[in-house]
Amino acid sequence: MSAPEQQKTDEQPLAYVQRLAADKAQAGASLVADCPVLGADTIVVLEDRVLEKPCDKKDAVSMLLSLSERIHEVITAVALCFQGNIQVRLCVQIKLACSVGVSPTKREVGVL
Repeated sequence: MSAPEQQKTDEQPLAYVQRLAADKAQAGASLVADCPVLGADTIVVLEDRVLEKPCDKKDAVSMLLSLSERIHEVITAVALCFQGNIQVRLCVQIKLACSVGVSPTKREVGVL
């Protein structure tokens, strides 16, 4: 189940990912009755900017290369919706750096 993913003006990354998780839980709950539903989302943040889903392979490669050997954040939120109540019950925020290499022969990108 998916919900629209668009960061609001001046919305901080943590609030954004929590809202996305809550929206997804609520969207899923609208399809079932009297069942708890989990919604989750993960975002990547580089220099205070949320990296949205890449639009194509070229965009994905560019995004991976922009992350290479730079510290960025990965934030995941999980929300629970049950009987009309929505609560964000888990939020994990980590900072990390990775190396991204480009194969000169295959022109493919991989995380090292």
